[in-house]
Amino acid sequence: MRYDIKKFSKVKVWEDIVVIPTYEIGKPVYTLFMFDDGQYRITNGEISDVGINKNQIKWYKWAVDGIKKENGAIVPNMAFMHVPLPEYKELDGNFEIGMRQENSCTARENDGFFNVFKENGGTHVFSGHDHNNNFVADYEGVKLCYMTKSSYNCYFSSKTLGGTVLTLDKNNKIGTDIKSF
Repeated sequence: MRYDIKKFSKVKVWEDIVVIPTYEIGKPVYTLFMFDDGQYRITNGEISDVGINKNQIKWYKWAVDGIKKENGAIVPNMAFMHVPLPEYKELDGNFEIGMRQENSCTARENDGFFNVFKENGGTHVFSGHDHNNNFVADYEGVKLCYMTKSSYNCYFSSKTLGGTVLTLDKNNKIGTDIKSF
């Protein structure tokens, strides 16, 4: 499959990934990757949550390389997905903000996205899936974050109901704030 690197000037959709570059004076300063990590995968005969797959990882790497080639440097980036990466299970509860009120239900298979992400300018991973979690924690220099549940349909805890506000300042510093209802 051949991709056209010149297409990074606007929001782009590739099958199940949306790419949103953020610009300052015509130069990208951050890129947001929105992954559709699917519903289910069969692993050893059992149904499990999918997570990021190998084709998406390959495409992510291609996109980061293309953006780097076009701009002369790796552009920092964030990833947004539904199902948390397996690395979320490694977190020990030392959260910068927020709380864990249930175990992280991650993809069973680790397809290696975290390492590829970390090696390619990845700074923050945002997930959902576990409605009673809303935290930010540092793991090997990458922020692993749960977005705060913001609706009343399906299960939730009133302690973690609200929204997560992200800000990007002129120095590329990311602010994460949890707002409660």
